Amino acid sequence: MPKQKNIDELVDNEITGTAKKLRKALTAVKASACDKSKLLSSGFVPLNLASTNYHHGFIAPGEDCIIFGDSASGKTWLYLQILAEAANNPLFDEYRLIVDNSENGIGMDVERFFGKKLVGRLEPPSYDSNDEPFNSETVEDFYYHLDDALRQKIPFIYVMDSITSLSSVADDDKFDENKKIHLDNRSKGTDKDLSGSYGMAIAKAHSQNTRRVVAGLRKTGSILIRVAQSRDNVTGYGASKTYAGGRALKFYSHLEIQTSVASQLKKTHQDRVRVLGTVCRIQILKNRHSGQRPEVLMPIYNQSGVDSVGGTLEWLIEEKIIAKEKGKQTLSIPAMNLTGTFEKLVRTIEEEEREAELYEFAQQSWNEILQSVAVQRKRRYE
Repeated sequence: MPKQKNIDELVDNEITGTAKKLRKALTAVKASACDKSKLLSSGFVPLNLASTNYHHGFIAPGEDCIIFGDSASGKTWLYLQILAEAANNPLFDEYRLIVDNSENGIGMDVERFFGKKLVGRLEPPSYDSNDEPFNSETVEDFYYHLDDALRQKIPFIYVMDSITSLSSVADDDKFDENKKIHLDNRSKGTDKDLSGSYGMAIAKAHSQNTRRVVAGLRKTGSILIRVAQSRDNVTGYGASKTYAGGRALKFYSHLEIQTSVASQLKKTHQDRVRVLGTVCRIQILKNRHSGQRPEVLMPIYNQSGVDSVGGTLEWLIEEKIIAKEKGKQTLSIPAMNLTGTFEKLVRTIEEEEREAELYEFAQQSWNEILQSVAVQRKRRYE
């Protein structure tokens, strides 16, 4: 029988080993948390702040984002701007920039609005036998394309535009089967029942494949952005808008964003109102970075694209951080030693290339907002 001292030593060694394993696990958890130095920007500072609390970052490598919304609500502008930010960020020089354009929804001049760097790096998910770009037509195509990209072990940013435009092999077969039954009924005067469960295969495919994809994204440091058209939520529960594809899409996503049209940008010329663009409302519905779910307004001009400087100034005004001088139309930003009308401030900041200074001021203002509304409680764990 071993002596008591030996037993105690064995117990101590076991405890020490367990502690080391626990410490290693906790270190791994800490290391896997969002690294602010490696964030990818959306190109719109208020949205970055709303997502991660950092003015330079919207999403991190290894994450999955859902962007859904109504037609012409800024979805395409937003994901192309995210890709443009990647094309101009040295941290993402080695990344493949893949757009699975199944909806064929890119109508603007990409080079004009987003630059030559992005155009030179955009690629489709694959090519057909004639060396022509092949975009996904079914949900199976989409996951096979993703699997091919993951197997190359080269990090990528993959945009699926859009998941709601995809059919499925099973549903296509079901359609053909029902069409044959329908034609037989009409020609023979019969009344054979149509085959059921049509439309369920897509949700099942997302549910079966998304978990594995998310694991692959994490291992390669890749980013997946899925775009979807919104539809009315006829269940009567939850939000008034939703999107097709099943619950797995929402469950596994790090960010879920809804876009809608808030208003139009207008200007009167020769007694006629001219529409210059759109103000898009972007609402964060799910946020694993900070838990915050605010909404921001993003102006998009038809002639110049997303107005990051003007939108940031509008956000500062909305938050009452800067205000018009009493009795005047001029705005003042003492921290930047700037005074003038809204348009003059935008022009000055752009012409003098002071955007970084403005965004840093927005960061300081955001930090002050968070601090002012924080609930003071004693930390339970150290």
